[in-house]
Amino acid sequence: MMETAACCDNSNTYDAITADVTAQAAQAIAASASSYSTPADFIAIHDTYAGFVVDQTTATRANSVAAAQHHPAGAGCMVFDNSMVTPGTHDLLMVAGHGMGTENGGYHHDALFHEEARNQNSNPSCRQIMDVLIQEQKRALADLNQAEEELKAAEERFAKAREYKLTLDSHVNAIAESSIEEFLAEKNRWNDMFRALVEYKRVNGHCHVMRNPKQNKSMGWKKCSENHISLQSLRTWVSQVRLDARRAAGHPDCLSPYKIIALNRLGFDWEPRENYWMDMFEQLKSYLQNTGGKMPPRFINGAKFPLGQWCDTQLDNYRKFHSGKNGAYITQEKINMLNQIG
Repeated sequence: MMETAACCDNSNTYDAITADVTAQAAQAIAASASSYSTPADFIAIHDTYAGFVVDQTTATRANSVAAAQHHPAGAGCMVFDNSMVTPGTHDLLMVAGHGMGTENGGYHHDALFHEEARNQNSNPSCRQIMDVLIQEQKRALADLNQAEEELKAAEERFAKAREYKLTLDSHVNAIAESSIEEFLAEKNRWNDMFRALVEYKRVNGHCHVMRNPKQNKSMGWKKCSENHISLQSLRTWVSQVRLDARRAAGHPDCLSPYKIIALNRLGFDWEPRENYWMDMFEQLKSYLQNTGGKMPPRFINGAKFPLGQWCDTQLDNYRKFHSGKNGAYITQEKINMLNQIG
């Protein structure tokens, strides 16, 4: 009885040690798998079989084992459970697999133990497990070193390409600057509209083509307009120019360098709404300083006071902004600016 009990105790102790080694190996392999961008939440414990499961998207050879343990086919689970380390079933084959990238982002798993290991009648020792992990660690380090070399080469190519692009930009702008009159003399619709804008500025003193015809000196415009371009057409063109200026380089409608230079020389306002807001903000700041913090009225002597009207618009935009309604032409940055001046 005592001998039987001792044998049982030894067996239990052996099983406990085996289970502990199994758990440590599975954890180490899970950590190794994480270096191949395996999501941490893909590592789970199988309650029924007390097995350690490391999910990999394309470990197709593990599907049969996974199916036997109620995992869906194709899930690609690598399974390491206690039944696999009992005498006669030594099998680290499905566990310690080398992760090799595939086209669909998954991994192939190369056996680190020969198939004949299945027929061995001894359990894997700590040394065997450690050797497997060290071998996998070396492979992972080699992959990392290769990736670092490729990244370094890519960064060098990027730096050279950027430098070359900046050099070309400089040459293009230099030619556009020196030959702008020649480009503007070309017969095309854009140049016709630009000359009309030049005339508009000469008559009105600015390039802000107003929506309200009463705000434009229309009579002077009619006399000076070349090619009889209407104010509506000019206003539409100006809006289109601002839109084209925001297009990415290479877009068929993006502005040519000479066009940007010509408009800048003319004093074209690329962001009229933003500039108008900043101008009114500065006016409000001065008004508050001069009146001791008193808000401007909407009307003065029965006439609309532009600054007071603008303040009302900001309050309306503020309400829309915080209610999530469309048409709130204000940002949190601007709200903070207004709050800072009272």
